[in-house]
Amino acid sequence: MKKLMALCVAATLLHSCNKDDIVSVKFDKETFLEQKQLWQASSHKDYQFQIFIGGGFNSFYNGVITIENGDFKNELLLDEHSSSISCCFSIDVIYETIEKSFYEHHNKKKSDFYITEISVEYDKVNHIPIKVNFGYYASSGISVHLSDYTLSNFSKIEQN
Repeated sequence: MKKLMALCVAATLLHSCNKDDIVSVKFDKETFLEQKQLWQASSHKDYQFQIFIGGGFNSFYNGVITIENGDFKNELLLDEHSSSISCCFSIDVIYETIEKSFYEHHNKKKSDFYITEISVEYDKVNHIPIKVNFGYYASSGISVHLSDYTLSNFSKIEQN
């Protein structure tokens, strides 16, 4: 009887974990981890960069972010339609956001809306992501890009 119950439980678990119900996020994790480690090893604490965040729902941000001692210092909005994001963006936070997005969706049960792909291009000199695209699937059957980042004009700030 115990064997029969164990067999029933195992069969139920296998049935509920159908491979087709699990999200597999397309992502080059090896290159990501390599570039992230090289960025962290560079120990840049004072820098600035321009970031454009675009995507669905007509939302976007275009500004220059300044980081001092590893923390946000200020932002300069470059477009009158941009909203302030002053609390959150540094290169470290961008790396954390990419990694968190991957782990929140990869090997998880499919839902009505989930990430299918994260593609990242890198500045191989400064080891920063310069273009990040998040591909999503919606239950309506469409694929969309809702939050794409483009970073440019990265520069180190010399402290006197």
